[in-house]
Amino acid sequence: MKHAKRLAIALSLTVFFVAGPISDLKAQTTDSVYLAKIFTQCTVNALTLFGNIADNFSKYKGDFVAKMDGDIGIYKVKEPLNQGATSEFIMIKPNGSGYYVAVISGDQVLRRMYRGAYFYGINAYAKANNVALVSKKDEATSAGDKEVYFITTGNTKVGSFTYDGANKTVNIVIGVL
Repeated sequence: MKHAKRLAIALSLTVFFVAGPISDLKAQTTDSVYLAKIFTQCTVNALTLFGNIADNFSKYKGDFVAKMDGDIGIYKVKEPLNQGATSEFIMIKPNGSGYYVAVISGDQVLRRMYRGAYFYGINAYAKANNVALVSKKDEATSAGDKEVYFITTGNTKVGSFTYDGANKTVNIVIGVL
C-alpha cells in the first residue's frame, strides 16, 4: 500500500474523467468522495492481485470448493477482495498456475467504477509509476454493449476484464492468460 498515496493523486483526475460520461451517476449517488474511494480501492485491489500472480494467489486461496473438467481446482477467496462481487474464487490448473476470477453484477455505478479502475486506473498508475502494465480495449472481441479489455505486461496477457452492459455484469480474470 506504499503507492496508495501516489495512486490517489494520479486517480483523482481520472475519477472525474470517468464520472463525466456517466449521466445517471448523480441521480444514483452524489457522494463523489465515496465514489473516488471505491474507484481507488478497485484499482489498488487489481494491482495487488497482479502482484500475486507469481505465487498463484496462495495468499488469497481459501477452502476447496470443487473440481472442474480438466482437473481444475476451485477455491474460495479467504477474504473478499472486490466490493460488490457476486462471486469471486481462485482457480488452480493441474500445472499449478492460478487465476483469480470475479463476477460483479447489479449496481450500474459500481460496474462502471470497475470499468474505470481496470482501464483508466491501471493505466494512470502504470504511467505515474513507470510500471510496464497496460490495459487496452480489445476491439476484435468488443461489440455492442460488451467491452473486453486485456491487461498486459510486455507481450504477456496477465488479465482480462469484460464489461457486459446487456447482462449487467463485469467479469474479471487475473493470471497469465
